[in-house]
Amino acid sequence: GIGEIITPINLPQSAYAIIWPGVSSPTARIFSHPNLTRNTKSTTIALFSEYASTEWPQLFGHNDLESVVIGQETAVADALAFLGAHGQARMTGSGSAVFALCSSLSAAQEALRSLPSHWTGFIAQGLSEHPLTGWFSE
Repeated sequence: GIGEIITPINLPQSAYAIIWPGVSSPTARIFSHPNLTRNTKSTTIALFSEYASTEWPQLFGHNDLESVVIGQETAVADALAFLGAHGQARMTGSGSAVFALCSSLSAAQEALRSLPSHWTGFIAQGLSEHPLTGWFSE
């Protein structure tokens, strides 16, 4: 389809510890890097939904850009290692922020408690329902 069919999935409550390690990773530089591979198998919402219902809280898939950014910005690797002690950590998009899926809000708070002063951290809570649910009626 083209996104016109929406299938709900149920995910448990979640919290994410997020760190910006104070460096940037320009998207154009990352996407033009010769070490960026482009051979990852594509995925579907159905595969994500199945994975989320059987493998949660393990994060789905991987970020192809992460290894390229880590090779250029050690601060991103350091932030991933820091959060990795508190949950599965991954880089956001083309970086340079990183996040970890934590088991609870208090676990996310604990993950950021000893954050180095030169990094910025915050917490985001997962939503069990899209904020626009109920905005329109059929």
